Amino acid sequence: MLSWPCWQVNGAFSPDLFRSFSSMFNGKGLPKERSVTVMLSWPCWQVNGAFSPDLFRSFSSMFNGKGLPKERSVTVMLSWPCWQVNGAFSPDLFRSFSSMINGQGLPKEQDVTAILSWPCWQVNGAFSPDLFCSFSSVFNGKGLPCERDVAAMLS
Repeated sequence: MLSWPCWQVNGAFSPDLFRSFSSMFNGKGLPKERSVTVMLSWPCWQVNGAFSPDLFRSFSSMFNGKGLPKERSVTVMLSWPCWQVNGAFSPDLFRSFSSMINGQGLPKEQDVTAILSWPCWQVNGAFSPDLFCSFSSVFNGKGLPCERDVAAMLS
């Protein structure tokens, strides 16, 4: 299994990529090589025209123990406007949100949009990705926080 070409990044075996994938398969047994190869070739994992191990690792956190996701679901989720900061997809924002819902599968777009619109994330009248990213560690694996609790903590 470790000799499969799909685990290579920049021509070498990537323990980080293997670890990310194994996180998704926690408790599911051994995946088939073809399934892994196909999933890692999905265009949704590309950033600037190349496979992004960081994006995949961020996704694998939310999908911990869930097995193989559906390509369409991942593609749609990654295209949501709520992941954008200054007009571009924000890997940091996505990673932070993924940390909060570790192992809980795909979130609903309306939940993500609602949480990111809370006034408590604003600094100088604008959404602060840094504040949100800092806070997300507090809720690692706890799921979606309650606005009242977050506002009380940040006030």
